[in-house]
Amino acid sequence: TAACFEVLQGSPLVFDYVPGHQGHFGNEVADITAKLASRGYTVGQLVWKETGGSHPLDWWSAGAPRVEWCGVAARALIGDTAMPPLGSASGEVRDDLGMTPQQMLAPFCPQQSATTPEGGAGDGALAFSIATYNVLSLSGRAFEDRDPAGLAFSAGRPALLAASLDKADIQVAAIQEARTEAGFLRTSGFLRFSSGSEVGCFGVELWFKEGFPLLRSGDAGHHAATFCREAFSTAHSDSTEADKLHEWWERTITLLKHAATRAPLVLGGDFNAAVGSQCCSRIGDCWPEEQDVAGAFLAELVITCQCWLPSTWGHLHSGQSWTYVQKRNNALQLRLAGGCLGTRKPARIDAHALVDRNNRPKLQAIVDKAPRAPWNASADAHAAQLVGYLQGALAEAFPKPKQRKRRDYLTDDTWALYAQVAALRHRCARLRAYTQYHLLAAAFRAWSTRGAEAFENALASPWALDASVQGQRHRDVQANTPGSFQALNRLLSLKQKKPFAPEVLPEVLDADGRVCETPAEATQRWRTYFGDMESGVQKDADCVYQVVAARQGLAWPLPEDVTEIPGPAELCKAMAHTQLNKASGPDGIPGEAFKAMPAALSSLVLPLVLKLGLSGEEAAGLKGALLTWLYKFKGARNLCTSYRAIMLLPTLTKVIHRSFRPRLYKHVVTHAPPLLLGGRKGASAVFGSHLTRAFAQWCSEQKQPACILYADVASAYYNSVRDLTAQRLDVDGRPVDSLAIANLPADDNVADTLASGSAFRSKGASPWLESLAAEMHRGSWFALRGDHIPVVTHRGSRPGSSLADIMYSAGVGCIIAKRDSLRTADPNAGRVPCIPWDGRRDVSPAGAPTQWPSLSDVIWADDLAACFLLSDSARAAHQVGLEASFLDEAFGCHGYTLTYGASKTAAMVLLGGRGSKAAKRALFSHAGAVTVLREHHPAAPLPLVAQYKCASAWAAFRQGALLRAMVLPRLLFGADQHITGATMCALLHLPDPATVLRVEDAMAWLHRRLSATIPLGDPACEWHAWAACHRFLSHFCPGAGDASYSERCTGIVLVPPRRPVDVS
Repeated sequence: TAACFEVLQGSPLVFDYVPGHQGHFGNEVADITAKLASRGYTVGQLVWKETGGSHPLDWWSAGAPRVEWCGVAARALIGDTAMPPLGSASGEVRDDLGMTPQQMLAPFCPQQSATTPEGGAGDGALAFSIATYNVLSLSGRAFEDRDPAGLAFSAGRPALLAASLDKADIQVAAIQEARTEAGFLRTSGFLRFSSGSEVGCFGVELWFKEGFPLLRSGDAGHHAATFCREAFSTAHSDSTEADKLHEWWERTITLLKHAATRAPLVLGGDFNAAVGSQCCSRIGDCWPEEQDVAGAFLAELVITCQCWLPSTWGHLHSGQSWTYVQKRNNALQLRLAGGCLGTRKPARIDAHALVDRNNRPKLQAIVDKAPRAPWNASADAHAAQLVGYLQGALAEAFPKPKQRKRRDYLTDDTWALYAQVAALRHRCARLRAYTQYHLLAAAFRAWSTRGAEAFENALASPWALDASVQGQRHRDVQANTPGSFQALNRLLSLKQKKPFAPEVLPEVLDADGRVCETPAEATQRWRTYFGDMESGVQKDADCVYQVVAARQGLAWPLPEDVTEIPGPAELCKAMAHTQLNKASGPDGIPGEAFKAMPAALSSLVLPLVLKLGLSGEEAAGLKGALLTWLYKFKGARNLCTSYRAIMLLPTLTKVIHRSFRPRLYKHVVTHAPPLLLGGRKGASAVFGSHLTRAFAQWCSEQKQPACILYADVASAYYNSVRDLTAQRLDVDGRPVDSLAIANLPADDNVADTLASGSAFRSKGASPWLESLAAEMHRGSWFALRGDHIPVVTHRGSRPGSSLADIMYSAGVGCIIAKRDSLRTADPNAGRVPCIPWDGRRDVSPAGAPTQWPSLSDVIWADDLAACFLLSDSARAAHQVGLEASFLDEAFGCHGYTLTYGASKTAAMVLLGGRGSKAAKRALFSHAGAVTVLREHHPAAPLPLVAQYKCASAWAAFRQGALLRAMVLPRLLFGADQHITGATMCALLHLPDPATVLRVEDAMAWLHRRLSATIPLGDPACEWHAWAACHRFLSHFCPGAGDASYSERCTGIVLVPPRRPVDVS
């Protein structure tokens, strides 16, 4: 009802706090009613059911979703043109509000072409100050005390250097001997490009003042956003050996000669060369020196690259010969070629100001003034109008703050306040360090004395009470609450943090392995590489709009019930669930705007939701995305394959997709395999790891040969065939082939699968639901960061969207069914296991089985683990290869490709029983791989692994990951970071986790071999009896019964391997 009234009045309801028991009539009635209801009395009832018609409706069932639609209908009746008219929601002629395709896409293209010079060309001049500096001496005495670490590891020195350059009005600097890792950095307003250090080369850097216009147009005096067609280079020659000196100079001359043919060259370096005795048109006689071998090479470089040395000319040089300042001579003139001189970036919005409650009135005023497009306006123009207005209004009202004020601009009072805050911050840091030292000392004392009293006293102190929160998280895990997997992750402090490293340099190799020589070639390479993943085609704005507008020739079925379309309340919920501190997409609107005032903004977004649900119109701009890429930290940095694509969708698109997600989620999960963990609410990947590990243990105990086949799909969310998931229908009711419409070649591997229909249709989805899923993925496009050319994609499950996992999961069931059909047709295939289960979903000791369910495939996001039994150990290689072929063929029939590797698609073979030793010898003696025959691709080697990344989650408990992930970071924070786990175990005379595992496995094996002939029990429970036996046997084996050795062995069992760990 609240949502109904909010829609009816067009603004959020205002709630006032009414104190209880103050005589307010409504409050007193509610209080009395609640007390009577708690005693079992019925206090009236609300009856509102239709009695007429063929299908009477219950307005108040299932949360009364129809009530809020009364407000939507009422808005249309009172003349709100933004709402759909009653009785004719679709089929109207759309109006583009006078916008062109470029204008409708402009708000969603953050990088747009800037203006070019008239006539296509013009004169320009480089205008900047450049310095070259060897920073070896910048670290001072640091080089006398330890190995040279360079500028990169000298605290505060890069910032000091940047401040000095800025004070001297230097915009470009060539730095030598920096020793910085290869990559890109920002330091105090300077952009730093570092080459990295190699053997005999200590690394160079190029610094550019951020935002400084290096190039000036000679005609009108305008500044270009980027400098065009000039190459900056820095070099350092410090070799004294003749052979290495010649080799270095020859390679340098060859490299710079090639660069000089493409662009004018600006070179700054420390060459350790003497010139001046032999003058020419490019080298003068100012402060001459006898030309040496390096000077001869430098002269050759200058002549070859058509450069000149300003410091050798008296009318340009001032100061001493070892330090000079070039006079401003405006000697560098360039010819500006026609074309794009740069890109225009939109204004940025301060996301933190949007969530400030003090700014709510200002944000509400922006919403009230927003334009409201009529219902007959196309979704393309409607979204462009709304997003364009919000971009401008929010950027003007909440601009991104500029760089923090420096000390010189602060008043005395403000600076004093900063000093007080700094003192408090330093004091807190000292207190935190003292706390960690005391906790570390208590832990060492407890471990050395094998008494927990000292550590318990430390934990009971007030400063350690924060650790008690972990106890509640542990209880949440054991209770298997809906959020237990999140509690487990917090309990283990699972945070994937990677070490800091500079950003990657822009160098990239093309498809033939050659370096892309120009920024345009590099951008084209990235565009092609990521576009090929999704069958992308480069288009202009007009073509993008035509692809999206092709929906006009397609049929759009209406939903069976209006409640299938998200209403105002669900839209507000989708906005309220927007995550904070997330990068905004191409629309540039932070998610904080929707989270701050969802009720107010829902009135602006609801018409776009209705146009998608009732008419099948998703705006062309909302189908776009901004693609950026991240380094995988493996592979060469100049290869595109070493990077992972990150797709950033418009925030408005995420909101709309999230509002429709419950309908699609319900259908997919209802028909999904039982162990589909990816995307399922409350499901945890850790549970799948426990399951596969429990299966391996059960097979080992039963001596049953089995296999766990792990499959990894290459770029699953980018390579999915959309028509296999959902298809649009034409006006005659026939499925539409999206690849044929785009004039793209069909995939022969999926032709037969496509003939049997889409996954949504085969699982009984309604025509509206299938059309909705297909439309949300049809006509999508992306643009690279810093690029303005869109790429229209025809494959993929819309990566970056809240629907990506659902759309991929919708087709997994069909893939498994295809694999099962191939398995059934071959009598040599493996068998699906039926495992004992006690009905518990935790890591406690197993109880008596109450049921024997079939173990289906464990499916993570885009990974899969197939568990099956082998008929005989001797036939393991054949059956494992056969099962892998079935799985590869099933994925191939749906357009996917498996990647093989030890951490990709691999097999864990578990052999036991008669003939297992000979089978292991035969299986693992040939490179530890099984050949997989594939129909449409060459044979692939399937690695045989002893452990897998997904199966190692439970092993982390036993291998000390809990100690490293939770205990050690708390103990070592603020302490000596050089204390490792191995060092700590050695100092405390405790076994490391690897030794614990080896001894545990060895003793378990020994007990199995001798349990029938000796009275000793399980070593994990009765170790003292085994230790006494060991001391007795020491009389016959001198040295084996040493007291310290026995004590160390006794200490091994202090970490029980199979008991639940309580870290509260």
